Amino acid sequence: MSKEPAVWTAATVLALALQGCASYRPDPLIPSAELAALTRRGLDALPEAGACSAPAEWFPLEAQVDLADGLSLGEANALGLFFAPRVRAARSEADLSAGQLLQAGLLRNPELAVGPRFTTGPTDLILPAALLLDVPLGGRRSAELDKAGSELQAARLDVMAVELEMLIDVRSRFLHVRALAEERRLLAVVAEQSDEAYRWASRLEEADEASPLAAALARLDRDEARQDLRGKEAEHAEARAGLLEAIGLLATAPVRIVVEGSFALPHLPDIDRVRALGHPRLRKLEASYQAAEHALRVEVARQYPELRVGPDYEYAQGESSLGLGLLIELPLFDRNRGGIASAESERNAARERYQSELLRLARDESAARAAHEAARDLLEEYRTGTLEAVERAEEGVAARLRGGQSDLLELLEARRAVARARLRAVALEERVLVAALEAAYAGGWVLPRVPEGGKP
Repeated sequence: MSKEPAVWTAATVLALALQGCASYRPDPLIPSAELAALTRRGLDALPEAGACSAPAEWFPLEAQVDLADGLSLGEANALGLFFAPRVRAARSEADLSAGQLLQAGLLRNPELAVGPRFTTGPTDLILPAALLLDVPLGGRRSAELDKAGSELQAARLDVMAVELEMLIDVRSRFLHVRALAEERRLLAVVAEQSDEAYRWASRLEEADEASPLAAALARLDRDEARQDLRGKEAEHAEARAGLLEAIGLLATAPVRIVVEGSFALPHLPDIDRVRALGHPRLRKLEASYQAAEHALRVEVARQYPELRVGPDYEYAQGESSLGLGLLIELPLFDRNRGGIASAESERNAARERYQSELLRLARDESAARAAHEAARDLLEEYRTGTLEAVERAEEGVAARLRGGQSDLLELLEARRAVARARLRAVALEERVLVAALEAAYAGGWVLPRVPEGGKP
């Protein structure tokens, strides 16, 4: 009895199944190579940059990066879009969703069943073969495709949101580094003045024109000024390292942060909740809701029978027969009620998440605007009131000291008051700008205009 027809059938089907399979390609992780790649970041030319979702007036973006003359805000934004860890992680998730969409568009793999079967009759051996193909019913395949498409859209919008948050973070960190650099400069002046006052007090003590207490207090003031300066230098180094890490560069990279020039922000318009609907976090949750809607369609379709059909072949005693195989799964008992109920609950939860995010963004914008206005008013008061008053007081104390009507301790206290007022003004300026950034982010002002109807 020849077995060639069944053998050739099985071999042909197996060859077709293996055709086009991907092969494994190892990609080992070599620590030294990873370190070298991190070290080269910012030194090699960047690939062609894609369109940035945020407008240039809020987030400048340089097409070319040259770290030889320092790292500017626009260069940091460009590097962050390519190398920021959070951005790369979000893009990996989007790639995973794209793979899931590809999988959702494919039919279930066919099933091949091959004998042999032994009998007790005249025919000792029967060689059957059956190939069953899935026949999707109830719109399940279409719903799975729509669900995967919505999940991919949500992942892409998450990338947009993460990119925007990274740009907000980078600009905030630049503002902080800039403020710390100015505070360090002010404290360096204070340290120099304190050192000069101590030398002066020491000369007066040697000439018996000042008490030992005055010299000791002057020395204490000098030591405190030096300590404040060293603390601010350490704080500045930490902020610099955090900025470099945020854009994906090594914290030890020999890069100078360029903080010269104006860091002023565009005017912050009034609240517009319709515009805020274009926020990428809201758009992501809207896409997630659509995915939950399609997931419910999938579960509803699963209450219908699953049908698998295909050719059926059998060989026995030199005779062949060809028929039609049919496999039907009958959901007579559960009707997929559990899956449908779970999908409905998830859809309701997706709506709640959207509403919660809408409330949170409205709260964040309101709080950021209140902080912005309070810091702006206080900064104006400091510049026109407190700061001018303490500077005039310092000048008066210095003049009285030259005329012998004051003493060194009063001058030191006046200088300290001026330094505190100036440091306070620098911190308030940073708060004004950061709060404006946060309000613009929560209110959707760093995005393109939302079309009529509130749909992004």
